[in-house]
This record gives sequence, C-alpha cells and structure tokens, in this order.
Amino acid sequence: MAVVTVKKALIGKEDISYGNGTFSRATSTGGTQNITKLSTGVEVFNVKDYGAVGDGTTDDTTAIQAAIDAAEAAGGETVWLAGGTYLVNSTIVVRDRVSMVGAGVASVLTTASAITILSTEANANADGDYARRLADFVVDGNLVATTCLHMPVDAYREVVNVFLYDSAVANGVGLELVGTQNCTFLGCDIVRHYDCLKVLDGAGNNTFIRCRAGAAGNNHLYMNDDGTPDAQAFQSGPEANEFIGCLFEFDRSGETPNNVNIVKGRKNLFTGCGFPQGAVTTGAVVTLAADAHLNGFTHCSFVLGSTAIPAINHDGYHTNVLFCSIEGGSSGATAIASTKKMVAWGNHLANSMVITDNAASSTGAALFLDTLSGAGMRIPWLHFGSVAPAAGIAAGYVYYDSTANKLRMYNGAAWEYLGSAVQQTYTTTHSTDRTLVAASDTTEQVADVLGTLIADLVTAGVLKN
Repeated sequence: MAVVTVKKALIGKEDISYGNGTFSRATSTGGTQNITKLSTGVEVFNVKDYGAVGDGTTDDTTAIQAAIDAAEAAGGETVWLAGGTYLVNSTIVVRDRVSMVGAGVASVLTTASAITILSTEANANADGDYARRLADFVVDGNLVATTCLHMPVDAYREVVNVFLYDSAVANGVGLELVGTQNCTFLGCDIVRHYDCLKVLDGAGNNTFIRCRAGAAGNNHLYMNDDGTPDAQAFQSGPEANEFIGCLFEFDRSGETPNNVNIVKGRKNLFTGCGFPQGAVTTGAVVTLAADAHLNGFTHCSFVLGSTAIPAINHDGYHTNVLFCSIEGGSSGATAIASTKKMVAWGNHLANSMVITDNAASSTGAALFLDTLSGAGMRIPWLHFGSVAPAAGIAAGYVYYDSTANKLRMYNGAAWEYLGSAVQQTYTTTHSTDRTLVAASDTTEQVADVLGTLIADLVTAGVLKN
C-alpha cells in the first residue's frame, strides 16, 4: 500500500496555505501519488502538481489535461484549479466523471488562439454521473477564442459561479449547449460575446438560476436546431429549459445585440427574468420565430428604451405571457406584436402601450386576452383583430372584430355578430351611451369592458357557465 501525500487548502483564496498530512491508498502501480485534499474533505487533483504554472504566459494545456485524466483514472474525482492565470492553446476536455473547482476570480483559464477553451466530454448515453460540477473559476476568451465553454450531449452536471468573458468579437460564443440534458447553471456570468448563450438541438430540461447573459454583438440567448444530428441524433429545437431570475442585458458600449432570439424551441419557460432593451434598435427585445412553440414568460420585467420596438415579437404558436411588466418606451407604442396564437394575461403595460394582432390571414391568427371573466366563466378563445379566426373550432368562442368594432361568436358553423339587444343591455346597465369598444381604448380598458360585457351575456342567458 502506497503512502500518499495530502495537502489541505481553502477554496476562494488566491494565496493557498498548505498543511501536511498522510493518506494511504493502494495504487495500481504501487507508486506515490500527489493528491490535494480540500478543507471540506473533498479529495482533489491539483493542476500545479502536474506541472501547471499559472503565470499567464506558460502553456499549461498538457499539465491541466493530465490532472483531469488522472482524476478520471482514479474513478472520477475533482480537479483543483489553484489560483493563477492558465494559458491554454488547445481545448481542455473535462472528462465525464470529473469535476473541476477553482478559487473564484483568482483562477483563470485563457488563450491566445482561436479555439474552444473548455469542453465537457460528450456522453453518448446522456445519463452521466451525478454530482459532477464546474465551479468557481473564470474563462477569459481574450477576444480571440471561438467558444469559452462547450457542452456537447452532457447531462446531470452543475455549473456554479463560472464566469465566461470576451470570446471573439466577430462570432465568439460564451456558453454553447448541444443536446445537453438536465444540467443546472447557478450564478454564472456570460458577457461580452457575439452570442452569449447558444442552446441547440435537443438541449432540454436544463435550469438556469440567477445567471446573466449580456451580448456584445448578436444575441444574449439564441435557441435553434443547427441541422446536424449529434451523438444522440438530436435534431430538434431546445425543449423544456427553465430560466429563473436571469438577466438578459446589453453589456458593451457601442454594440447592438438582438437580445433573446428563439428561432426553434418549445416549452421553454422564463420566470422572474429581466429583459432591458439596451441598445437594441430593430426587431424586438424577445423574438419568437415560426418554429417557437408553447414557450412562456411569467412575472418577467421588460424595460424598453426610446427606440420604438416591441418587447415581444411573436410569430410562434401559443406563447404565454403572464403577469409581466412592460415599461418604458413611448406612449401608445406596441408592447407585444403577435401574428399567431398566444395568451397575454394580467400584464402591466406602461405609457398606454398596446398589444397588436398583425395577422395577415385567418390561418392560426389569434391573440388571447383576459381569458377569465368577472363572472368566473372561462372563455375558450378571445381573439382580437381584423381577420376572423379559421373555422372548425367549437361553438361559443368569442372574437372581437376590430374593423366592425363588434363582438362575434362562433355558433359551430359560422361567426355571428352579437345582437343589438345584448349591446343595449350593456349600455343600459352601465348608463353609458358609447361604442362598445372605442378605437382609442387601451388594452386594459378593452379587457375590462369585455369582461363586464361577458358577465352581462351570462346574466342574459346568451352564454352559460
């Protein structure tokens, strides 16, 4: 049985104090192996024990990879990235069963080459081993790296307090997930990249908590299918990823990012996130393309600037925007521009901003608003616009014809205008001789009027609970 030297260290200190101790373990070669043990009792492989210098000029690629490979050979251990700036000139691959932990901002991986600096190992089975993590270090792209951190078909990994900065200005990526499953990202800072966060192919069930993504050239967040099947034949858009309390904001002066761009993806949820407009001058703060389906935004904050663009440009299917705040912007500006089915409920729109339905045809054209009336009756479909929704839906669906300024109801075969007697009930009850809904009304006023009207329809027996 070999005698192994033990070193003790404190995480988070640039100046690491070492103590002495012994630890015995049988090794396959019978030799002595240098192992560092953190004060927490976690056994780690110190990159400096494998020849890494960390002076910012010496190429430490081989030494760091050797420490990772040794940790993998030992059955899957933790690599300790001691305080220092480590220059690498080819990609460091963190093996499937290995964790890597640093000393916070004192531990920096950087490069002088156009490479991916750090990558996790692709796991063809996408099951991985639990409790593996990347934590407490910086990856500095030095404005030349193509990607700071690439995670291809990884699974069940935690990424905590990892800071990804300054990839190549022209096309650099901060964090790229390709078919990545069930990973958790906590407190990560991903800023000053062409695309900060790219989520591709079947990447799904990943959770981002209190992370920040701030692009310098293109997108804070980009979701799509890159068209190439990966190791698991994933070739669909990202699905069921969750963003909680994240901030998507512009970071570098003089650049114009597109903020959040979901080209393809479904069932992705944003909760309590912040979306400042920043320097965006065209498009929208959040863009959902035709293949973006069933995505949701709840309790989020959108802050628009002086340039008139929507907070959300919606061309997908059945997006939910619930209890969000859309502030800033100019008076009467469009807060949400929609061409397809969506639900917008309980949102606060400042400065008399409006929600518009820009459908050019009846195909899939619907904007849901206020789907719960004051009488407690749930309306299956409340549509606003100049074009009636396509036929073939159930009877009782309600449609507001913005051209005729009247409500229409589907009787199971055709759309019919609600009769004058119903409108008379409304005007008599509220002692108001006015058009049912005025063109100048805000979205909130329209919703309030319609809610009251529907309650009257229930009372009159035209509609039933």
